Amino acid sequence: MKDGQKQIDEIMDTFDFGYVRTIMEAVDWRWGCSDVAHIPEEYELRKSARKLLNDVLGGVMITGTGGFTAVNLDGDLVLFWGLEGGLV
Repeated sequence: MKDGQKQIDEIMDTFDFGYVRTIMEAVDWRWGCSDVAHIPEEYELRKSARKLLNDVLGGVMITGTGGFTAVNLDGDLVLFWGLEGGLV
C-alpha cells in the first residue's frame, strides 16, 4: 500500500498553486469563504487542497470545492483544479 501522507506531501510540493491563482485572477473567480468574497491567496488554495486530500485519504472516494477535486483511485491520490470542465 502506498504511503498516503507521502502522496499528499508530493502533490502539495509539485502542484502549481501559483498558476491556479493567476487563472483565478484573470477570470475574477472569487471565493466567498469569509466575510468578503475574494480571490484566494496561495496559502488558502493550499489549505483547501490539503483538506480535500486528507478527506480522500480518510476514506472519501471523491470530493471537491472551489474548483479543486481530490480523488482516491485505489490508493492513488489525485488532485485536479478546473474551470468549466478544463483541468489543470
